[in-house]
Amino acid sequence: MIMKKYITLLVVVLFLTSGHTAAQGKNDVKTALKSIIELCKAKKFDEAAKSVAFCVNEKTGEYKAADLSNKEQHNTSSRLVKRIGALASVSDSFEIGNSSPKKINGTDMTETEVNFVSGSQSIKSLFRFVKINDEFLLAEVE
Repeated sequence: MIMKKYITLLVVVLFLTSGHTAAQGKNDVKTALKSIIELCKAKKFDEAAKSVAFCVNEKTGEYKAADLSNKEQHNTSSRLVKRIGALASVSDSFEIGNSSPKKINGTDMTETEVNFVSGSQSIKSLFRFVKINDEFLLAEVE
């Protein structure tokens, strides 16, 4: 009887966990994007920079997580997140649009449109993410 309860509990836990993982996987890019924008808006640029990827080789399109102890990578990441912070600071709100897979310079990316809204005006930006070690990192903003 006790074994049956444990098996039932295990099945329920596995079912709930797999459903949560699938739902979370669907929103990984949007969750990462929202977090980056919120951190930039709060001027927590160093924290936001931890979610940035660095292009190691432009010819091959190879990206890796930015090494913030490396001056060049730190400066590049800082410029990117401060640019996002500037967009967020002049906006009343932002709207995250649909995400779609793209292959850019041989690199698989996920592109998401963001509209920064201020009154009746809107600034559209494209955010591109790469997946490194099962984590979406920001690679480019256009």
